[in-house]
Amino acid sequence: MQHRYNSFGVLASALIGARAEAVHYPIPTTLPSAAASLDTTPVGLSFEFDVWPRYKLNLSHVWQCMNHVAELYGAKMPIRIGGTSQDRSAYDAAYDGDIYVDPTDDLHRVYGPKHFDLISDYGGETILGFNRGDNDFTNSLEAALAAKSRALDYLWAIELGNEPDIYYSVWGKPVATPPWNKSQEGENQAQWSQAFLDAWGESSSILSAGNYAVPIELMEAYPNTDYLINTAFNDSVKAGVKAYCTHSYALSGEDAELPDEMKHSKTVADLSNFVEKIATAKSVGRPYIIGEAGFHGLETKQDATFGGAVQIVDKTLHAVSMGRLSTEATSLLLRSPARERIVASDSGNDTYAQYVVYKRNLPYKVVLINTDYFSGNGERTATVFRLTGLPPLTLKALRMTAVSSEVTVEDSLPSIGGQTFSDDECTILGDRVFEDVGNLNGTAEVTLMASEAVIVYIDYDCA
Repeated sequence: MQHRYNSFGVLASALIGARAEAVHYPIPTTLPSAAASLDTTPVGLSFEFDVWPRYKLNLSHVWQCMNHVAELYGAKMPIRIGGTSQDRSAYDAAYDGDIYVDPTDDLHRVYGPKHFDLISDYGGETILGFNRGDNDFTNSLEAALAAKSRALDYLWAIELGNEPDIYYSVWGKPVATPPWNKSQEGENQAQWSQAFLDAWGESSSILSAGNYAVPIELMEAYPNTDYLINTAFNDSVKAGVKAYCTHSYALSGEDAELPDEMKHSKTVADLSNFVEKIATAKSVGRPYIIGEAGFHGLETKQDATFGGAVQIVDKTLHAVSMGRLSTEATSLLLRSPARERIVASDSGNDTYAQYVVYKRNLPYKVVLINTDYFSGNGERTATVFRLTGLPPLTLKALRMTAVSSEVTVEDSLPSIGGQTFSDDECTILGDRVFEDVGNLNGTAEVTLMASEAVIVYIDYDCA
C-alpha cells in the first residue's frame, strides 16, 4: 500500500480558523476506569433472511468490501442472517433450492438445506434466525438441526424469532395473543428456548435472546431483556443464552430529517436506553448485541446517504465505548477481551464526538467526528477540535469525507484517507493520504468540516 502525506489539517486550520467553531475535550493521558475493551471483530453485517442467497451468489462486490474489513480484523466479518422475513419462512427439507419467495404472497417463503450450505461457503461466525412468529416449533427446530448438521462450525448463535415485541401490534403473528406484554412474550420465548436447548443437545451456550425491535416501552409492561433475565428465564435457559439482543433504530418519527437524525447528541440519547440492559446482561456474564442499527426500518434513503455513514460510525464507536459491538444495517457486540480499549471523551451534548483508543494503557488513536449537516449548497461550516494532553510524538491523520451529507455513492464516492472504492467490485482506488498534524507542547488542532470524521494516530507506527 502506497502512502502519501500532506498538511491539509494544518492548512485548513490556518485558512478557516477565523470562521471555525472550536471544541476542546481533553484526552485522558492514562487509561480511564470506564474504558471498554474492544472486541477484535467489533462490527459485522446482517443480511435479511430471504435475500441472503442473492447476496451470497450474485453480489460479488459486497464480499470484496467485506474482505477489506476482514483484512483489518485478521478474520472474516461476523454476520447475521435474519430479520422480518425469518418469521415468514417455512423450512422444507425436500426443497432443492435455497429459498423461494411466492410473488403472489409476500408473507410466505419456503427454504431448503442449501440456504445453510451458503453459511459454510462463507466461513465466518454467523447468527442465524428462525421463525417463531408462525408458532410452528417443529418446523423451526427441524430447520435449526439441519443448519447444525451443515454449518455447525460457523454458527455463533441461534435467534428464535425477530422483533417478537411487535409480533402482535405490527405483524399480527399467530404466536401472539393480546396484549402481548412482557409476561406473555417472555413466557413464550422461555418455552421455545428451553425446548430448543433440550433438542439441540450441546452443552455450550447457543441462543441470542430477546431480539426486540426497540429498547423503550411502547406500552405498559413492554417486552424487554431485563425481564427475560430477571423473571422469565430459568437457570437452564440463561445458561443456554450466549448473548442478549435488541435493535437500535432512531427513536423518532418517520418524518424526521437527516440534519436532526445524524446529530451526535441524538445518537448518545438513543443509545442511553441500553445502559441498564447492558448492565443486567453483564450481571449474568453475557454480552449485549445491537442486532440491527440505522435510522428507521423504512427510511432507506437516509441510511444510504453519507450523513447516514457518519452517523453509523458514531453510533458504532459510542456503542462499543459502552461495552458492546455491532452487526446489521450494522449490528453491535462485545465478546472477548482485547488489548485495545476505548472511551468516549466528549460531553455527548452537542454534534461533536471524540473517542480515544488505548493500547498498553496509553492513548494511541483519537477518532474525531463532526456530525453537523451540510446540504451541498452554500458555505460548509468547520469545527476545530483542540486536543490536549498529547505525548511528544509525531501525529498523522486519516480523513473520511464526501461532498455533502446528502450524497450517495451513486452520485459521488466518499473517500477515506484520499482513497475511494469502485462501484463494481469495491476495489480500493488511489493512494492512502496521511495528513500532518502539528503537536505543540502536547496540544494539537484538527479542523473537520461538517460531516467528516478523522482518525488521529498518536503512535504513528500503529497506523
